[in-house]
Amino acid sequence: KQKKNHSRRKVVRKNVKKITATRNLLIPTILTLLTLIIIGTFVLLSQQPLKNMYGKAVELPPVAITGCGVISQPGTYVLENDIVATDTPCISIQSENVILNGNNREITSIPAEPLPETPIQETTGVLIEKSKSTIQNLTITGYNKGIHVKGTHPARIVETTIENTVISSDIATTYLRGVDSQYADTLIIKNSTINLSGIATSSGGIVTSTTSGIIVLNSTIITGNSFSWGMFIQGSTGVGTIGNITISNNTFHLTSGATTTKYPIGIQLQATSGGIINNLAIHDNTFTIQSNASQSKAITLQNGNFTTLFNNTITLKGKALGGISVT
Repeated sequence: KQKKNHSRRKVVRKNVKKITATRNLLIPTILTLLTLIIIGTFVLLSQQPLKNMYGKAVELPPVAITGCGVISQPGTYVLENDIVATDTPCISIQSENVILNGNNREITSIPAEPLPETPIQETTGVLIEKSKSTIQNLTITGYNKGIHVKGTHPARIVETTIENTVISSDIATTYLRGVDSQYADTLIIKNSTINLSGIATSSGGIVTSTTSGIIVLNSTIITGNSFSWGMFIQGSTGVGTIGNITISNNTFHLTSGATTTKYPIGIQLQATSGGIINNLAIHDNTFTIQSNASQSKAITLQNGNFTTLFNNTITLKGKALGGISVT
């Protein structure tokens, strides 16, 4: 019996030694893995915004902009100074989830002198070719197109917001556009001013093509010296019905000067080639139309369904005769 008990004690001691040795090996390994996990987490947080356990985004600091260029990464970008540029576009947004904060600064176009017998160069202040962009607190001056939201079919651009922004141009050119949008969904313009006083073949404060979800609020649109629209919203066949458009609490002031061949239209909604525009709400706006042409109108609608108009104030001056036209 004593021999058996002695043998058992030896076996127990050996097992204890094995467990101790295994534990001594595991502890450094676990510590090493924990260290690597901690280091990797810090590296990831320093490289890109992530979400913490509470679901709040970890934001990167704003990036300063001092000149024209391309934005190719998500984030917030802040203008550090005014920019005088010959580049077109001055700023090109080529990434989703971008906020461009103008910081109450100004981008001004100084077009390059055209070569003899060549047309004036078409210029753009800010070009947006990706979704989920916000432009705010910015002044854009002297461009053919202040802001161009440029989607394609079927790669539409979604969720563009323009707020507290001033767009103006008094250049002589073929056309002027404050905001120009194609193939987009959810275009929001609020608390902004568009002033196009240049001599052009046509001017449009806001011109959209096959763009749905347009919301324009608390803004001022001024055009003059050309055939012009405060807003021109166009839909066409082949891309589906567009709609869900709200235009509210805005001021439109349009004038055509002395000519009778160039006339202004406050808001024109037009669906061509069998297209349809649905769900329109135009209310609490003020229109002042000064024109020597009887074709001038405050609002004209073509092929629109489910349209609501109320509390709009229209003042016609000169020979302007048209208040609201629906066909």
